[in-house]
Amino acid sequence: MLSPRLAHPLTLAFVLALVVGLAIPTSVPSARAQGFQETVFESNFNDLDGTLALNTPVEVETGSVLATAATVRIATGTGVDSKALTVSDAGEARLRFSSYPDELPQALNSQRYELRVAAELTAPSTTATGATLYLATAGGTRFPILTFGAGGALLRGTTPISLTYLVGQQVELEARFDLKNGLMDLRVETGSGAAELDDVALPSGFNPDTVAQLIYSVSGATQGYTIDNVEVEIQKEEKKPDPAKIVIEVPSYTVEIEDGQPVIVLLIKIDSSRGPAKNVFLTLELDDDLLDLVDLSFLVGIGYVAERGDGKLVIGIGQYNAVRKGKFDLKLKFKLKSRGNSELKIDLKYHLKYSDSDGTRETPVQVIIIIVPVVIVGPAPSVTPVPSTTPVPSATAVPTTTVIIIRLPVERIDVRFRLRWTSGGGLPIYGLPLSEPITLPSGIIVQYFERARFEYHPENEGTPYVILLGLLGVELGYSQPPVAPPATDQVWYFTSTGHLIAVPFRRYWQDGGLLRFGYPIGEAYIDERGLLVQYFERVRLELHSDGAGQNDLILLGLLGEELLIRIGVPGTAPAPSATASPTPAPSGTPAPTGTPAPTPSPTPGG
Repeated sequence: MLSPRLAHPLTLAFVLALVVGLAIPTSVPSARAQGFQETVFESNFNDLDGTLALNTPVEVETGSVLATAATVRIATGTGVDSKALTVSDAGEARLRFSSYPDELPQALNSQRYELRVAAELTAPSTTATGATLYLATAGGTRFPILTFGAGGALLRGTTPISLTYLVGQQVELEARFDLKNGLMDLRVETGSGAAELDDVALPSGFNPDTVAQLIYSVSGATQGYTIDNVEVEIQKEEKKPDPAKIVIEVPSYTVEIEDGQPVIVLLIKIDSSRGPAKNVFLTLELDDDLLDLVDLSFLVGIGYVAERGDGKLVIGIGQYNAVRKGKFDLKLKFKLKSRGNSELKIDLKYHLKYSDSDGTRETPVQVIIIIVPVVIVGPAPSVTPVPSTTPVPSATAVPTTTVIIIRLPVERIDVRFRLRWTSGGGLPIYGLPLSEPITLPSGIIVQYFERARFEYHPENEGTPYVILLGLLGVELGYSQPPVAPPATDQVWYFTSTGHLIAVPFRRYWQDGGLLRFGYPIGEAYIDERGLLVQYFERVRLELHSDGAGQNDLILLGLLGEELLIRIGVPGTAPAPSATASPTPAPSGTPAPTGTPAPTPSPTPGG
């Protein structure tokens, strides 16, 4: 996979090793803390002049150069340091390692064998495929490292690597060949950026016993392609552990009711693969004044609470904070210390920090938004008037008796409604169930949720309308008289109900469509909480904003709860009719619950 990255993490180690190597004769391998290192080709070509005779080896600082096809010469020019090896006119130069034609130098007791190739290349033209740098065996079998392609594209073999080059501009490459496992990692850098290609498979037969040279070959350009500052180095080390790969899945949560109060149950899954890691800690940033951790359990794996307080919760992962390949499933339970009488939005941040063979690493901070619904125990609320400058939704009579609404856990969702609840957005969209499945006098089976009423219509089997949402906005009496079409934005005005969807709700409505939300039945207005709200046939949309427009959040109003408060909890008061609604729907609106809804349109229309 090709991806822009920073410099290779081992580059510094190679540079330091090279400095050490230059301090002693190149014929003697330099000692390393973990193995063996030797340079087998090195040259900046500054000690050569003129055109190289064909088939006549020329010694360089380390190794030799052989011109096997015209023309190969030493030249100066744009993009080169002093002098460079230049190949043109279908020429070809072979850069032979100091061990040529024999095998590469060996070292005993080594587990890793790596060949590093570094070079600087330039091209005289971007119009056609020009030169290619190959790794080659002593017998001439070639593996393409990098090619100047047509249109300024750089290629590995025949595949573009998402980088471009310019005439006379240096292209710096560093290729690392794991000759034991037959793989290449390639890093290329130009003026347009950098890219890496990892784990490219080498053909069979490329190993320390056969690899002996580089070949720089031109396909026929009259102008010269250059190669400069070439270095080929063997590195044999004791095996270094692979860096760890630790992934945190997006956490999931449920809101359960214990002793009449909401409890947040948070599930976090961590997957560790590849190499080992130590000092592994998961940090959650949370409001200590709002949330109280009452339980932490590891469903898979082990761990413990290492620190809590000052707005964070730190959890040690694994035995002695060390992990290898494996999974860790955490279950955390929080109680709310305090809350108001409205729906609560909690931003919980999390990230992971650990150390592995590449050093100390930390995942980016991620955020999960937790929505905690309000538990209603007490007198039913009334509809608060809105400013006189906006249309005021009319409400039906509100009972004065006390109504207790109990949230049920998600496991109590009826099997007929469970898939629609999950695929439609789950808790943030529909809320928790407020009732068990109920059969209405009409024979329709329904289940009430905080924000919706699900209805089962087996007569619509084979269509998207087997599960419908009740027209709660209409039944609660929030339909308003039509307003005149606007002069602009008419695509968002619906003649069937005579109302315009407000700008902040349009994209959200379009994602849900008629089947989830229905048509608008009133204009948007500012309610007593200072929120922009708008009623639709099935829902109420609310815009919760931070004032800066950066963290706006659209939520659905608790219409299912409101209807239950008005009619009484099923089982203690008459259930609503599937066909009757307290306030008639405007002419032209879709039929109320109990009949198929209109076919949703993928885009708004009048």
